[in-house]
Amino acid sequence: MGSRLWSRRDRTQLVKDIMLILAEGSVSKTRLQNLAGLNKRLFETYVENVLVRYGLVERRRVGRTTYYMLTRKGRFYLNALVIGDIEVLAAEEEFAERVAEALMGRGLEYRRGVFVGDEELSLPVDFVFNTGRGSLYLYLAATRVAALTKHCMAAVARRLAGGGTVVLVEPETPEGGDGRGSVPVAHYHPGSAEHAAERIAGVVAAFSSGRLGAVAAARRRGRMLVL
Repeated sequence: MGSRLWSRRDRTQLVKDIMLILAEGSVSKTRLQNLAGLNKRLFETYVENVLVRYGLVERRRVGRTTYYMLTRKGRFYLNALVIGDIEVLAAEEEFAERVAEALMGRGLEYRRGVFVGDEELSLPVDFVFNTGRGSLYLYLAATRVAALTKHCMAAVARRLAGGGTVVLVEPETPEGGDGRGSVPVAHYHPGSAEHAAERIAGVVAAFSSGRLGAVAAARRRGRMLVL
């Protein structure tokens, strides 16, 4: 590979390939290098300085052999990467565009196509709103199934953002939410881009006024985000 510069997509694919190998169970250092096709430099860069550093992979020493395995956090991140291979992402993006159009008339400033993290490890975010209180990272799910993976992405993104404010906006269901998790969740009427935009505007207003922190605390006590 020489001095080739990896693009963000290349780095993500390489990290994904390594994690898919580890998803099968613990693997010795030598075997992991061989299975993933990594030389010493790439192994140090992606396994040690990225995956182990961020707590996605842990190493254990057994006798003279070092083994690597996914952590619980690593499995969350792998789930987030795998969803990128599923065609539902096309529907997710189409719905996000409809919501973006609905947000245009509300005077909210936001960015799309933003990544949270650093040059070594990062995750895409659907919307980023800049306010006087800092950046608000928002994930938008078009379906309940996608919401499960988006919640994993949001949980990892929250850590990559250094504890920054991350919110998930998902379609409501008859059974409601389970009230678990560290990421605040707002609900909208399924399929309604206008109502999703309304909920997002409410989240941004709560964040800008400083009320979102109290709402997040209520979320951790088992109550849903109500705006």
